[in-house]
Amino acid sequence: MPFLIRNYRSEQLELVKLSAQQTQADQTTNDLLIPSAHHLLLCYVDCEEDSPIYAQLCEIRDYWLTHLSEVGHSTEVYGLIYWLLRDLGIDHRGEPLEDTVERLTELEIEVSGPDNRDLIYCLQAAVERIDELSLNE
Repeated sequence: MPFLIRNYRSEQLELVKLSAQQTQADQTTNDLLIPSAHHLLLCYVDCEEDSPIYAQLCEIRDYWLTHLSEVGHSTEVYGLIYWLLRDLGIDHRGEPLEDTVERLTELEIEVSGPDNRDLIYCLQAAVERIDELSLNE
């Protein structure tokens, strides 16, 4: 699903979800169109965490993480997940994502909480999506 961040250069940002039928016709030079996870990751790399737009980028990231079937490439899934882990302060230690999931699952036994369970579920879904995409690539 494409997203449009209106007035992205100002403090008065507005995040708009575009339907498949909508086009860029409503877009102005003050708007930022993010049509895919790939474009989102490019915006993320160029954005400072203290920038007003960062919260909107995280919101879009969270949308795609809950709708992984809309993410078309395994590298994009990895990018979204590693960005999330970084924001949460979780070191993936350069290990494969499967190992990170296993390590965090073991920690859940000791430190149980809804955030940790949601994160583990998200990571497991990402691993499944990566495997699915790898079969098709």
